[in-house]
Amino acid sequence: MLATFLLVVGQNSRYSHVGKTFNRSHFSTSQNFNKILKVLNEIVVDFMVKPGSSTPEKIRESIRFFPYFKDCIGAIDGTNIPAMVSGRDTSSYREMDLKYHKANII
Repeated sequence: MLATFLLVVGQNSRYSHVGKTFNRSHFSTSQNFNKILKVLNEIVVDFMVKPGSSTPEKIRESIRFFPYFKDCIGAIDGTNIPAMVSGRDTSSYREMDLKYHKANII
């Protein structure tokens, strides 16, 4: 059951593909997915906590970070954002495969 759930969620696979992979019907694949989803909804309160409303000290005490990150919640480390760059800065933002530019948030 867990493997079918992870395949649907992690790989964005359709029930028909997952059913063929595990030799199960569309109905049983759907049932298994919903069982796991229901269990996750029940245990989420034990494992997840909403972020606090206070700004972290590193951001609050830095004139470099505070004006820009004072209202941010959650982690964005490693996020790649497509960027439009022109001029001589182009090479600094180029992706390794040279198809597009990006800004890596660290």
